[in-house]
Amino acid sequence: MHLSPYRPDKNHWDTIIIGGGQAGLATGYFLKQLKQEFIILDESEKTGDSWRNRWDSLRAFTPGWTNGLPGMPFPGPKNAFPSKDEIASFLAKYKETFDLPVIYCSPVSEMVKSDSFFEVIAGDKKYFAKTVVVATGNFALPKMPAFSAELNPGIRQLHSSTYLSPSAIADGDVLIVGAGISGLQIALDLASGNRTVYVAGKPPAKIPDFIFKYLGHQFVWFARNILNTRTPIGRKARHAILSKGKGAPLIKISLEEVLKKGVIHLGRIAGVHEGWPITVDGKEIHINTTIWCTGFLPNYSWIKLQDILDGAGYPLTNRGVSSVIEGLFFAGSMFQYSLTSVWIGGVGRDAEFIAGKITDYNKRNQPIKSMIPDTGLYPKLSR
Repeated sequence: MHLSPYRPDKNHWDTIIIGGGQAGLATGYFLKQLKQEFIILDESEKTGDSWRNRWDSLRAFTPGWTNGLPGMPFPGPKNAFPSKDEIASFLAKYKETFDLPVIYCSPVSEMVKSDSFFEVIAGDKKYFAKTVVVATGNFALPKMPAFSAELNPGIRQLHSSTYLSPSAIADGDVLIVGAGISGLQIALDLASGNRTVYVAGKPPAKIPDFIFKYLGHQFVWFARNILNTRTPIGRKARHAILSKGKGAPLIKISLEEVLKKGVIHLGRIAGVHEGWPITVDGKEIHINTTIWCTGFLPNYSWIKLQDILDGAGYPLTNRGVSSVIEGLFFAGSMFQYSLTSVWIGGVGRDAEFIAGKITDYNKRNQPIKSMIPDTGLYPKLSR
């Protein structure tokens, strides 16, 4: 198959991948191996920014040996837990090594399907594609309870997605709402300061450290091959995480470790009383800052297609292949196939599956260049 050369002014492609994180890059890797024509649209300025811009002390919760992408193992000590900057650098190197065609600063605002092709609007440009892979993930919208608006206006509020470091937090006591991995990591980060730090909520179950230390490969095999949508236990875990909002299990950190640093554990925050957060057992908490580590919601509002999501707002798919719209695919979604579908080292299997389905679809349908004339220019949008 003859591939159309990558040109920044080309407006039609057989496949467009939306999102240049690990899932989008891995999908691009396999499409390139299969000699498919594609581009990747990334809203960031450079590859890895989604990791690079997170809080300073963030580390992956999985060791280096699990964090490779197709065709490239993660560098460095196999049992070390890499920093967010190390992960960002790895993703950038991956993109360069395999010469993946990424167009930066291209946030997609709308996607529709007309007849047999998709129209994708990014900034003031319109692209056409026969197939589209949505690789933006499910962590788009910070989730905060409605009662957060009732807090005393003197309490600074921020979400874990905007937390950077202890030095960026004003003096005074801090309440961290949410005892998952992010909440406990941030609590540990803040615990060394001259302040009282509270963490509220029930932590999810912890995977014992010895599992990764001595049974790491067996655990990853279990997470990949048993905790997936083909098994009853996997479907139960998926339902608990997606529909019931239960957090992923704790890895490499525990509530006990955080409490040893002087952090105070509270029950669930149930609401607000006279401007102060109040626990489920009626304890009023007086603090200067609240950090909401309450997770994220997916955001597919820019996809102007009907009935593509389930009741919880996640894509209706079979292993990333849309169950509703032909030619539409998803990569890097929470529990897309297994618990590892959002792990750096877990996206490769899903990406390979999707790339194969895209190749089959493209073979059955005429190329996009026969549907859309190559003007060499982007149509200017009227709005």
